[in-house]
Amino acid sequence: MTLIRELIGGYAAVIVVVLVSLGSALLIGWTSAPTISTTPPENLVMTDMQFETGYLTLSVNTKNGASTEITEVMIRNLSHPAVPEFKIVAYEFVPADEQVSFSISYDWASGDAYQIRLTSSRGYEFIEKAVAP
Repeated sequence: MTLIRELIGGYAAVIVVVLVSLGSALLIGWTSAPTISTTPPENLVMTDMQFETGYLTLSVNTKNGASTEITEVMIRNLSHPAVPEFKIVAYEFVPADEQVSFSISYDWASGDAYQIRLTSSRGYEFIEKAVAP
């Protein structure tokens, strides 16, 4: 029994140092683990905007091989900031690598600048600006 106590007592300091070192290494490894940064899984591009009497027609497509669902369209008149932004809940499905066009009933004014924001079902926003002819 005395021999065991002497062996444990002699190695106790070494065991403590090893355990503390191991714990520190694990803690440092855990707190400095690289974070994974990904680009949005959607890449929606507005390729065309047509201002027609009482309507705005948007042509959009995806560029990354992923389908996208548009759930909101917002139009803001940049020429007249006091005009409230126009928002509609929409559902437009844009298949992967395809183009889709859809029209929005909107009373635009010639020469005014507009900001159009599309929001996807995943919460990503895609913004473009255009000037009405």
